[in-house]
Amino acid sequence: MRGMPMSLLKKTILCSTLLFLLPMTSNCQFAIIKDTDGYVNVRDSSGMIGKVVDTLKNGHLVYAFGEDGEQWIGVDYKKNNHPMFGYVHISRLQFIDQFNKITPLKTLNTSLFFKWDHIGLSISKIPFNPLIHHFKYAKNDSLNPTGKFLTEIDDHVVWGTDGEMPQFQYGKIELTIGDKTFVLSSVDLYNPNLEFTAVNYDASNHTIFIHAINSDGAGSYAVVWVVRNSTLVQRWVTMPF
Repeated sequence: MRGMPMSLLKKTILCSTLLFLLPMTSNCQFAIIKDTDGYVNVRDSSGMIGKVVDTLKNGHLVYAFGEDGEQWIGVDYKKNNHPMFGYVHISRLQFIDQFNKITPLKTLNTSLFFKWDHIGLSISKIPFNPLIHHFKYAKNDSLNPTGKFLTEIDDHVVWGTDGEMPQFQYGKIELTIGDKTFVLSSVDLYNPNLEFTAVNYDASNHTIFIHAINSDGAGSYAVVWVVRNSTLVQRWVTMPF
């Protein structure tokens, strides 16, 4: 569990428990920094006694770990493409599910369709076909005696399994804004859970958040695509515990 401090273990248990029950609830979810000063201090422990180890500007995307009612929240984030962790006060976070929630226009077992204003979004999943891919496995050792722990598919890391062959993959995530249509990358994302997929829209900043928690029961991951002014500005995949 990435060497997290003991004070964060209860957050781990909470987020893991809620993973398939209430995946977009509580404080275990994506958020952005929002502070009247334009930035927030990141501390190495909860509370004002924690040492300031970093600062994040408004709009910086984080993944928050916390129980309802907590004032200090542990957050994962990326800076200069490096994974980081620290604590911020909950008042400095705006959870993305607080933005306008877009309800699917149509929901099927293998596809979702959204439509609002001049924006349309379709998401589909398809069975994974191992015959058209190539694979890499972890080195055979005492922890992996069979040498069959899957680590890469088509030279990409694998999200959504715990070393097993995926059952499903994304078919296509297609976003249309006005007369512009583009496909969001899902090349390394497997076993999508469409029922745990949500879309929120920040109209004031013309920003769309498409986010999900996916897995086959192991190898869980959270993913978000951030589209602003008709341009994909970020795709982030992280472990939600």
